[in-house]
Amino acid sequence: MRKVFIALTAIIALSSCEKEDVSIPAAISKTLSKTSYVYNGNTPETEEFTFDTNGKIVSIKENDRTHTFNFVSASSLEVTERSNSNSSIINIRHCVLNDKGFVTQMVVKNASGTISGTYDYTYNAEGFQTGRQLTYPNGDIYKNEYSYADGNLISSKTYKNNVLESHTNITYDNTKANKTRLNFWTSYWDVPGLFGKETKYLLSETKGYNNSNTLISHDQYTFELDADGYPLKETRNFVLTGKLGVKNYTFIK
Repeated sequence: MRKVFIALTAIIALSSCEKEDVSIPAAISKTLSKTSYVYNGNTPETEEFTFDTNGKIVSIKENDRTHTFNFVSASSLEVTERSNSNSSIINIRHCVLNDKGFVTQMVVKNASGTISGTYDYTYNAEGFQTGRQLTYPNGDIYKNEYSYADGNLISSKTYKNNVLESHTNITYDNTKANKTRLNFWTSYWDVPGLFGKETKYLLSETKGYNNSNTLISHDQYTFELDADGYPLKETRNFVLTGKLGVKNYTFIK
């Protein structure tokens, strides 16, 4: 795993015109190693992450499958999803990357090579993901439009075949900076740098409404952080159902 050290030196001019070097503690950067999610007391869903020496994702191992990442070139990524029980191919995802390394298109094919869906992603000049479109072989198109304010995703609209189906309002805890480099809402995988710039703060609450503006989801988030400000535990309260989802994080230096 990576260690990133940033050395900063402040030079303070004293009244006597002498100069003194003052060392500032190095910023600590950590990488996600593992997550474990339990919904309503059910079997934990785990993900184990492996990165190369350059910080690029190599694999994500889940309970029953493993995703292997092959960066074919600066503009091409191929992700193979295999069963953990017999190594058979489940899906292959062919991704096109832009000059920032963000996924702009992902074509999903099953083991026989048949396309099951195509994702197209758009980003703004700041690097935030502004839209995602999923096109199925039968012609159905699902589209998400994202809006931002002060470095945070604040709303998401979902359309099916150009008809608005739902919208979600998102709020944040501005006392908890998002040091994870993860996009909790717009990423296909919990991998930094593949799906645009991360939000400024950690999630606090989401409220979803259908096209009649009826509340259909209401989730509240709380985070327990380690001494460096990285999440150890995320608790998601599904207010309308009274159920809980608990996600534990392991970050390493």
